[in-house]
Amino acid sequence: MSTPPENHDGPPDDAAPDMSDPQVQLAAVLAELWQARCESPDKPWSLAKLSKRLRFPMSTLRRLLTDLTAAELVEVELRPDGTGHALLTDAGVALCADLFEGQA
Repeated sequence: MSTPPENHDGPPDDAAPDMSDPQVQLAAVLAELWQARCESPDKPWSLAKLSKRLRFPMSTLRRLLTDLTAAELVEVELRPDGTGHALLTDAGVALCADLFEGQA
């Protein structure tokens, strides 16, 4: 006699995150900025590099960075030519340390 399969209301544990979800996108940006801080703590990453690594259009990245800046988790420097860079604030570092510390 076999047991019926369990009924799961959510996605399977191994499902890829929905990258169209703005909350997932915000978490991805924070994770990438945390990675940047870990790899090169004295040098913020350019917006172009972040956009490329995240595979987000620049417009999406800029919108997400605006939200994270408003939350005081990220500082963004934009130059007149449209280039710039982003880095975590102290509050962003504290949050990311709680979220991502020890993750490979």
